[in-house]
Amino acid sequence: RTFWKNIGIMTLIVIVLIIAIQLVLRNYTDHGEEIQVPNLTGMELKNADELCYKKQLTWLIQDSIYNKNLPGGVIIDQYPPAGFRVKKNRKIFLTSSRWYPEMIPMPKVYDMSYRQAKRVIESQGLYIDSLEYEPYFARTYVLKQKYEGIIIDEGTPIEKGAGIVLV
Repeated sequence: RTFWKNIGIMTLIVIVLIIAIQLVLRNYTDHGEEIQVPNLTGMELKNADELCYKKQLTWLIQDSIYNKNLPGGVIIDQYPPAGFRVKKNRKIFLTSSRWYPEMIPMPKVYDMSYRQAKRVIESQGLYIDSLEYEPYFARTYVLKQKYEGIIIDEGTPIEKGAGIVLV
């Protein structure tokens, strides 16, 4: 008889604990309260910040990409997408356009073969715009590197994605 009485009391305690935990979690997680994510694509960061503040959302710039056709500070992409339903204070991850292109140091691509120079240029995010030829005993040997018609030295800052002329 005492055994079954203790089992009954333990079962009652477990049921009360489960119900109490569910109620506390429901309040703590704001169960059923959702906010619709606004469309931030195409907005400037200042306007997006104001809209997110009103909607009780936070934002974080996850990435920035340079695009010549877009002004700097414009939102290109967002996650979660517009229309998605989230809880308040959820972070919205943004990809924005950069004001300036990424600058990299010009690699040394002269005093080496064309094949080797091509690999170095492409690995740095540049491309070969054209080739100029000067008389030299080794036909595929790179003598100089030019950018916008001017000989450019190794280490000079240059826009990533720029075209290089090899001589």
